[in-house]
Amino acid sequence: MSVCPSVIAFRVEFDLPLLMSGPNLTIQPGCICSEEKVKKEYEKVSDEEFKQIARLVNKNSTEELYCYKFRCHCCGELYTIERRYSIEHP
Repeated sequence: MSVCPSVIAFRVEFDLPLLMSGPNLTIQPGCICSEEKVKKEYEKVSDEEFKQIARLVNKNSTEELYCYKFRCHCCGELYTIERRYSIEHP
């Protein structure tokens, strides 16, 4: 079992050699993300800005497909946002 370095420093600073701590735990709060929420938020992003942050994954004579991958920082779920844009010919 490892001891958090800050507890060791606290023991030394306040001369408390018997002070112990429990195991370090990772906090994992409940996540409320969903594909619908992610897509709704990215609908607010303008086309110009989306093209700057996304990657062009497919282009043909009539349209371009841009793809952006977003990972939730809370639960780690990976979402893919896609937008298609028509190519206008003169």
